[in-house]
Amino acid sequence: RIITDPELEEKMGIESKKIIKEGYTYKHMISQFREAIETITAKDSEE
Repeated sequence: RIITDPELEEKMGIESKKIIKEGYTYKHMISQFREAIETITAKDSEE
């Protein structure tokens, strides 16, 4: 449907850019990285 609907294509493009811009900031990536490290170190301390 996206191939035949230019309006849908544009809307999806705009929404995709918004998701990327909001979800992949350095602040967000650092937060996710810290969370991963905490999860790994917590599992190591349980063993």
